[in-house]
Amino acid sequence: MADETTATTEIEADDEEYGVVSSKDDLPFVMPMEEFPELPEGGIQEPVPLVKFTVYNNETGRVTQFGECAADELEFQDQDEPHLTVIEGVYHFDDYYVDLATHEPREKQNYLYRLETTPLTLTIIGLPAGTKLAVAGMALVTDEEATEIDFDVPGTHEISLSGLVSHHNTSFEVTIDG
Repeated sequence: MADETTATTEIEADDEEYGVVSSKDDLPFVMPMEEFPELPEGGIQEPVPLVKFTVYNNETGRVTQFGECAADELEFQDQDEPHLTVIEGVYHFDDYYVDLATHEPREKQNYLYRLETTPLTLTIIGLPAGTKLAVAGMALVTDEEATEIDFDVPGTHEISLSGLVSHHNTSFEVTIDG
């Protein structure tokens, strides 16, 4: 055969029914038909419907993976882990989290804050409690109060914010005067 279509003709050999599975390059690959009991008459199966899904941690709301699978395999995407939940739709972990109160995906927010500087001191006002802050080799977790950081030397310093599933991780530079 010149084309690469799948042949659906059947041949008989040794009193068993055989089907031509592939006839690529005129070299048929022949298998007993009982190997394919789920195939309908003629050996052609309809494509399996696919569904898009997202898996999230039901203790934190953090999206852990997303993808596409056969509709009848959606329930298995949580890998039998009790802390994982599967929902339909694709929600990228860089941009979404799942609100644990509503079990609905939400877009991540940017951190909103105000900076105040005085000589060798930076005050960050408005960060949500639980934000992880890293600067100049030290790390801390914010509380409800303004976060004050004292520096030993003036200069430009990089501040990194992370830790809240509902917010984008970010970093920025700040210049501290002496």
